Amino acid sequence: MTDVIDVAIEDIELINNKSLNNEYKIEKIKNENKVISDFLDEIIDKYPEELLSDLEYRNKEEILLNKISFKKIKNMLNQSEYNVLQINLYFQEYNNIVDEEKERLKKLIVDTTKTSTDAILYAFLLQLIIFSLVQIFELKELS
Repeated sequence: MTDVIDVAIEDIELINNKSLNNEYKIEKIKNENKVISDFLDEIIDKYPEELLSDLEYRNKEEILLNKISFKKIKNMLNQSEYNVLQINLYFQEYNNIVDEEKERLKKLIVDTTKTSTDAILYAFLLQLIIFSLVQIFELKELS
C-alpha cells in the first residue's frame, strides 16, 4: 500500500495544486507514508526470506511477530487506509476542477465560434453592399 501512496504522491507533486495539497495535507500523508514504509523495510531487512530455509524462516518469523506490536501495525494499516482515502478524495476534487475548466473552455469555444461566424456574416454583407454600390455607380456612368 505504501508503494501505491508513493506513486499517487508523485502524481500529486506533478499536479502541484497548492490549495488541494493544503486541504488534504499531502505533505503529512507523505511523511506518514515514509514512516510506515521505513518501519516495514526495517522488518523485512532483518529477515530476508531468500537467505533462510523454510524452517529457519518460520522460526525467525515467530520471534519477529512476538517482538512487533500488533496495535502499532493496526494503527499503521488504519493510517494507510485513511491516507489512501484522502488521496482518492484529492483526485476526485482535482477531476471536478478539470471538468469545470473543460466546460468553461467548451463554452468559450462555442462563444468564439458564434462571434467568428457573426463577423464573417457581417463582412459578407458589407462586401455585398459595397459591391452593389459600385455596380450602381458603374451603371450610372454607362447611362
